[in-house]
Amino acid sequence: MNYSFSNWFNKRITEDFEKSFGVKNKWVTIDSTNIEKDPDLAYEIFDLINSAYKSIGGHADFKSAKDVINAFKNGEVSVAKAIDVDAVPDMDAVTIYKQRSGGSKSVASAAKSSSDIAKNNLIAHKAYELKQPGHYAEVSDKLAKILLSMGVPVVENPDVVNSIINKEVKWYGNHPDLSKLPPKVAEVFDKYKGWYGRVLGDGQLHAKIMVGLPKVKQ
Repeated sequence: MNYSFSNWFNKRITEDFEKSFGVKNKWVTIDSTNIEKDPDLAYEIFDLINSAYKSIGGHADFKSAKDVINAFKNGEVSVAKAIDVDAVPDMDAVTIYKQRSGGSKSVASAAKSSSDIAKNNLIAHKAYELKQPGHYAEVSDKLAKILLSMGVPVVENPDVVNSIINKEVKWYGNHPDLSKLPPKVAEVFDKYKGWYGRVLGDGQLHAKIMVGLPKVKQ
C-alpha cells in the first residue's frame, strides 16, 4: 500500500480526539488547556468548520487551524464542544463558543456532511443549549428554520439585541423577504418579530435573528 505522508498525517490528527478524551456519543468540552497540550485537536476542529463553511467562502474568523489555535490562546474562543458518534476515532460535530456580554455565544458549528447522525446530534445539542440561561446565537436561513421549529427562545426586543451585539444593525421586526422564501420557511419565520440586518464579512446585509436566553443587563 502506498502510505504517503498525507495519509499518515491525516490518520494521526484524526486519532487525537480519541487519544485526548476516549469517549463516544458524549459531548466533551475542549478548552485552551486541551489545545495547548494537543494542538492537533485544532486541525480536527478546523477541518469540520472549513468543510461546513466552504460554500460561503469559509468562516470569517477561522481560515486555518492556526487561527483556531490562536483564538483559544488569546481567549477569543472560550471553549469548543465536540462529539464522536461513529467507528472512526475523530470528532464528528463541533460548536465553538465566545464569551460575550450576553453570555456564551455559539459562533460556529459544523458536522460531518456525510453523517446524518452527526448532524442530528449537533442540532439537538444546539437546541438544548439555547434553552439554557446565558446561551445564545445569531442564526439565519436553514439553521434558523430548524431551531425556530424546535421551539428555541427568540429575542424580539431591539434594545436587548442592540445592547448585546454592540454593532450597527438594521432592525426589521418581520423578516424582510418573506415573499421570496419557500412557503414552509416563510410560515415559520413569520411567527417571529425579532429579525434584523447586519453586515457580515462579505460586506452584505444579512437577515438574522437572535435565539437563546442571553444575559440582559438590569
